[in-house]
Formats: sequence, C-alpha cells, structure tokens
Amino acid sequence: MIHSTRKNKKIKAMQQEIFLRIASSVILSPVVIGAIIFGGVWLKTFLYSILILMLLEWIKISHKKSLLSFAGILYMAGAMLFWILKPTYSYMLLYVFPLVWINDISAYFFGKVIGGAKLAPKISPNKTWSGAIAGFFASVLLYFCFAKIFRFSLSITGLVVTTVLAVLSILGDLLESKVKRMLNIKDTGNIIPGHGGILDRMDSFLAVTWGIIIINYFF
Repeated sequence: MIHSTRKNKKIKAMQQEIFLRIASSVILSPVVIGAIIFGGVWLKTFLYSILILMLLEWIKISHKKSLLSFAGILYMAGAMLFWILKPTYSYMLLYVFPLVWINDISAYFFGKVIGGAKLAPKISPNKTWSGAIAGFFASVLLYFCFAKIFRFSLSITGLVVTTVLAVLSILGDLLESKVKRMLNIKDTGNIIPGHGGILDRMDSFLAVTWGIIIINYFF
C-alpha cells in the first residue's frame, strides 16, 4: 500500500514536471519565433533581454566566486553576442531552439520512464543514459523532420553537425548542473515554471551556440 502510494506520487510529480516543461516551451515558442521572423530590432531586443536576465541571475548566485563569475559572464555574453552581431545567422535559431527543447523534454521523459544507469551521478544524480540517448535521437529525428517539412536535401554534413549539437545540448545541461553543485544551489532562479531560472532554460542553448561558433570559425 505504502509502495503503491509512493509510486503514484512519483508518477504524478513526473507528469506535472513534463507538463510544465512542455507548457513553458509552448508559451515561449511564439515569442522566440516572432522575434526571429520579425528580426531587426525585435530580435536584438529579445536577445539582449535574455542576456541581461541571465547575467543578473548569474551575478546574484556567483558573486562570491569572482573567477567563476567572470568566466560565466564571458561564456554567456560571447554566445549571445554571436547571434546579436551575426543577424544573417538568425534563421538558424529556428532550428537551434527546437533542437534544445526536444532534447530536454525527451531526455527528461524517457529518463524517468526507462530509468537505468546514471549518466553522471556525481554531477547530476537524476540524469540517466537512457534519457541522454533518447534526447540525442530526438534531436537527430528533428533534423529529418525539418528536411521533410522545409524540403531541403539531407546531407552527411548536416547530420554530423546535428549530432554534435545534440551532444553539446546534453553537455551544456551537465555543465550547468556541475556549476550549481559548486555553488550549492538547486535552480538559478524561479522565473520559468518547470525550469527554474533563465539560465536553467538556456544552459543547453549556450553550449550549442558555442558549438556553432567553433564550427563557423574553424571548419
């Protein structure tokens, strides 16, 4: 009886968490897509707003560790300024954001349902290999869906880039988990239901952006 009650509570909590994650993505999607489509001052305003909110969160939680705080500021500012200063690349955001979102939601859902071996127990005890693999394949599947919807040719290069970005999305999440452990906090804030702070939502996006920057400048 007790075991059944605990199981039901666990399932209910998982359902609520998944609902919040999906709801947050659905609510944010029109804002993101609208800013990208309208471009210009709208996109810059959106990107600068996200950067400012991230920096405010980051400085608040990391001010006692000056070196880490400074490194984080460079990491965030560098990623966001890439999109701000490279408006010709803004169309890529229509792919990057969905990739990050579907990776996150799939990883959480399948990680909870399938369970299994932990991905990095010392960094983030709740993340599993099953979730990471599910998130990875969901991101790759998105590439094929985009090719079908927007009628562009599949390519080895596109597939390789997508797999790299999918891995970086997972690593970005782990990186933030590691930093939060170093700072002894659970969330960076509570502005977004189901995700905590802005940084909790943008961690994978930042890592993926740095991957795009490196690919753009060195390959």
